[in-house]
Amino acid sequence: MASPRDIIGRGFAFPINVDAKGSMAWSVPLANDTTQNRLDALEDRMRQLLLTTVGERVLFKEYGTDIVTSILGLAQPALAASILRRFVDAIGRWEKRVVVVKHDVSVRPKEGMILFTLVWRSSSTGAMGMTVLPISTRFKEQS
Repeated sequence: MASPRDIIGRGFAFPINVDAKGSMAWSVPLANDTTQNRLDALEDRMRQLLLTTVGERVLFKEYGTDIVTSILGLAQPALAASILRRFVDAIGRWEKRVVVVKHDVSVRPKEGMILFTLVWRSSSTGAMGMTVLPISTRFKEQS
């Protein structure tokens, strides 16, 4: 059983999944001393930021982006680029441990998806990371 010291300051992994033992996977603590674990944790935080709707968090009403509410219009390159710009701005505001070095959005209508790509650097270590976030633009019709 995990001790309280192992759990304090942690939550479920995002997206929520199961670990190798069949238990709920925990998020990677930022205090973990390996560079790869820190990069994984930062990438996890950026995914949370992108997929959290503005107003969804009770204590931080302005945290997040509007990608979920704009999902139907994402196939339009101009809207996708606008959302990417707002996401990069949100990272600058809410995730001070990351500096975005390069960002791109690729609308792929044939595959029914949009790829948001961020190349970033950890502010504390200088280590580089890359996050690719595929968002589906296809929706199943309900019968």
